[in-house]
Amino acid sequence: MYSIDANSMLAVSESVVANHTLTVPPDLGIPGRDGRTYSTWYPLLSVLALPLAYAALLVSRLSGLPFHYLAAVLALVLPAALTAASAGLVALLTLRMGGSWKGAWLAALSYALGTVALVYARTFFADPLLALLAIAALYLAFGRTTREILGAACLAALAVLAKPTNPRKSRAIPAAMAQAVRLLANR
Repeated sequence: MYSIDANSMLAVSESVVANHTLTVPPDLGIPGRDGRTYSTWYPLLSVLALPLAYAALLVSRLSGLPFHYLAAVLALVLPAALTAASAGLVALLTLRMGGSWKGAWLAALSYALGTVALVYARTFFADPLLALLAIAALYLAFGRTTREILGAACLAALAVLAKPTNPRKSRAIPAAMAQAVRLLANR
């Protein structure tokens, strides 16, 4: 992993499984009130990477290989899996919106190969997670049941934990949740 943000998010996962704390090395975060260093990057990807970091810890203890390098290799499975799931959801969203099977297949292929999704699938950035949450929220928002609309609102709320960098997007999430509540109230 080459970027500070990817290393910082991975360091949170490593710290939780190895030290039972959220602290990171000083060069990967900022000092907190207690003097320890904490990551400034998005927490949800770090949480999802916990099982992979734990597997890396176990393998490193058995093999003697460095924990951080194993965690980095295993963590890269996560963005690839998130991108693959996003492509599948694009196909399902196409079908839900009235598209054909061929159209759904082409939409998924276009998403996977015609956008930056494939580039981000090779990095430990939060973008594949945000894309999955957004596509899943859209899929559920076009549903007909109360459970689906509530699910869309919950996924929209999780997007804040995935990558809350854009203030406009951050304001849009409570608005989406409020809209979901209004829709439910009118049923």
